Amino acid sequence: MNTIAGSEEDEEAMQQLVLNAQNLMQSVKDTVRAAEAASIKIRTNSGLRLRWIRKPMWSNF
Repeated sequence: MNTIAGSEEDEEAMQQLVLNAQNLMQSVKDTVRAAEAASIKIRTNSGLRLRWIRKPMWSNF
C-alpha cells in the first residue's frame, strides 16, 4: 500500500516539475522575444535602416 501511495506522490511531483519547466521555458522565450524587439526598435530609432528577414525553418539543419 505504501509503494502505491509513494508512486502516486512521485508521479504528481514529476508532473509538477514538468509543468514548472514548461512555464519557465515559455517565460524565457517571451523574455528573449521582448529583448529582440527592443533591440530592433533601438536600432531603428537611432537612424539605422533595418530590414528584417526571417530565416526559413529548414535553414537550421
